[in-house]
Amino acid sequence: MFNEGRLNALVMLLPGFMLLHASATLSHKGATGIIKQRMDSMKEMETAAEAMADMVKNKAPFDPDLAYTSIVTLELHAQTLLDYFPDTPESRTGNSTEALPRIWSSWKDFTLLAESLVQETDRLKQASVSGLDELTLRKGLKGITATCKNCHEDYREP
Repeated sequence: MFNEGRLNALVMLLPGFMLLHASATLSHKGATGIIKQRMDSMKEMETAAEAMADMVKNKAPFDPDLAYTSIVTLELHAQTLLDYFPDTPESRTGNSTEALPRIWSSWKDFTLLAESLVQETDRLKQASVSGLDELTLRKGLKGITATCKNCHEDYREP
């Protein structure tokens, strides 16, 4: 259940996420339109995953509120992931894209991976409702990062 502590964490972390978004914007020089939006979304997911990875690797203290905020961030981006890959010339070949053409020629498989990411983030979010601990976070993050890795290996330029 969403509690006041988690809401306060979300409110306090929002400026940080906005700053990260701004820095992601600067790091994608040359990218415009849908490609820039896609890269920004991916960067926000990466930032959220890294925050949780730091906790499970003991590089940062375990913070259930930050972990939950990161889970929600991942989930929101996972739910809209396919929107950032329209079958348009700009999306396929625009400036700075790292997306491989096989995304659109293997759309069904790409969609299955995107749906898997939604399921993995939702599974971790549901598990955290009764109280998030380090073991739950570690197991959930393992499934999320495996899905990301599989997608990037198949559909992103190396």
